[in-house]
Amino acid sequence: MGTWGTAIQSNDAFADIYYLFFDQFNKGVEVKVISENLIRDNQDIIGEADESFNFWFALAKAQWEVGELDPAVLAKAKNIIVKGEDIEAWKRLGAGQKQIESRKQRTGKFLALIESENKKPKKRKKPFKQIFRKGECLAVKIKRNHSDITYYTGAIVLELDDEVNLVVKLSLQKLSLPTLHDFMPYREKINNWNVDDNRFGGEYKIGVPGWYMVKTFKKYKDSFTSIGVLDISTNFGSSEETESRYGINPDWMDIPFRRW
Repeated sequence: MGTWGTAIQSNDAFADIYYLFFDQFNKGVEVKVISENLIRDNQDIIGEADESFNFWFALAKAQWEVGELDPAVLAKAKNIIVKGEDIEAWKRLGAGQKQIESRKQRTGKFLALIESENKKPKKRKKPFKQIFRKGECLAVKIKRNHSDITYYTGAIVLELDDEVNLVVKLSLQKLSLPTLHDFMPYREKINNWNVDDNRFGGEYKIGVPGWYMVKTFKKYKDSFTSIGVLDISTNFGSSEETESRYGINPDWMDIPFRRW
């Protein structure tokens, strides 16, 4: 069962299905289509006696939250609870009596919830407005250490994903505003990127990328100038896939190299 607790949602399988539902929902996919997709793509979970109920609970909860609970899904979830199928699974997995009693109480409350009318269904989130394009080259204006003299360094946007941008810092340093030509030598290294080796030597050094939060950019926008866009062919993956590798950072001024 992966990570689990007695709360309905405290389970990896539940969390995955619930996330996938709202990921599609917020992209405008109809609930009926989302549900069909999830059922089709998760037959391994549905066919596993100790996991199946987590799938149906997650789907029922998500459908109820958006005000479109399918009677067949409700009936499936109710049948699992009334027959105690999830409780039997918990017993097989070695849950103690205290956990069993807690789970019974929570499934009872869950059933009462999804059988009730949802008077405030969730609405689809508005698409997040991106501020950059993939391959956008950014000049970053900063001050030289212990001096009032300003100079420019650089960064390139590698990926766009929901509310974050994957950005890589460059060793570029100029006293005047860089041109797109200044960024071109870095493009070759990026397009030959080895995702398992972030160590780059030579004249055109590239740092380890990081995911930066779009909503915090306005605080730092006066320090950034868009120079243009280069074609970046490498696929660096989504923030969900690479967050553990690159992290998520609200502070865009962590980007510049500061060696002067």
